[in-house]
Amino acid sequence: VSNYCQEVRQLGFRLEELISESLGLEKDHIRNVLGDQGQHMAVNFYPPCPQPELTYGLPSHTDPNALTILLQDQLVAGLQVLKDGKWIAVNPHPDAFVINIGDQIQVRASSKFVQVQLHVILRKIYERRGLDYNKPFVIVTRDCNAIISTYILCTI
Repeated sequence: VSNYCQEVRQLGFRLEELISESLGLEKDHIRNVLGDQGQHMAVNFYPPCPQPELTYGLPSHTDPNALTILLQDQLVAGLQVLKDGKWIAVNPHPDAFVINIGDQIQVRASSKFVQVQLHVILRKIYERRGLDYNKPFVIVTRDCNAIISTYILCTI
């Protein structure tokens, strides 16, 4: 588990670099703004539910952090995203992650990167697992002007 956490953390840093560069910023901009925070790793277990239409594994939400790296259960789909007013299943693919842009990137990137509305449904017969990585939900920054400058840059 320790090796997995280290590798996914590095992937997160690389994604932050790519997002920063795509916004025309220095590659370490997002990392500098967010700081070298810890990480949050969650193992989610969704048991079978006799009446799945009555509840959700996770209700509709956006991720409040910068980004989430999700390794889905490879056998059972449960994640759905809202697109054009309809819930669309995100089917699992072997050896692939789902990357969710969170609220913190949305604020910095204006309309270039948009956070996704998502929820997790339960299944009547099948249990399901998911493993997600993200940074803490609290923005810790060394420079408040960096946030203001980035916001102005992204909303012009």
